[in-house]
Amino acid sequence: MKSLFLVITAIFVFFEISCTRNINQDIAKKSSGDQNKLLKIDSTNIEYKIDTIQSKNANKVPIKKDSTERILNLNFLKDYNGKYPYEVKLLENRIIIEKITNLIGDKFSYLKKIWNVEVPMEINNDVFVANACKAHDCGYTNAIIVIKLDTGEFFVGIRTDNKVRTYYDENSSPPKQLIDWANNNF
Repeated sequence: MKSLFLVITAIFVFFEISCTRNINQDIAKKSSGDQNKLLKIDSTNIEYKIDTIQSKNANKVPIKKDSTERILNLNFLKDYNGKYPYEVKLLENRIIIEKITNLIGDKFSYLKKIWNVEVPMEINNDVFVANACKAHDCGYTNAIIVIKLDTGEFFVGIRTDNKVRTYYDENSSPPKQLIDWANNNF
């Protein structure tokens, strides 16, 4: 009787583990499928122009230009002046991730990958600047994040093998800091 009970218990445990694994695999497949679909959608929203990429839909959520909510959400950046991005976990901040991902899509993971050697963040004339480079390749592979605090506009530049790409809303005019960085005048 004990052996019959053990056999039934073993069969039950086997089916329980097997079903749980199948359910988890199905969930993982659905999640990765949705993520791939999302990445494909994001990549179609990018328009290429002479070494400059401008997002057609930089702001996925419609926000009025005169809205102070957008600007107030960025006031925390003023406290970052003189600090290193890693100290405040800049690239882990929900607002920063959302805004940058809206501009550069799946290139955000590449940005994080090369964001190794940092310099302190700066704020001059209501313009926030954070930049970093790839370790042992700073001259040729680096990135910059520029934010106009008075308007809430985001600008991102990525230099890979000394080829520069800038990303910003097509209705924005890039600030001097981004232009200087792109021309190696930083």
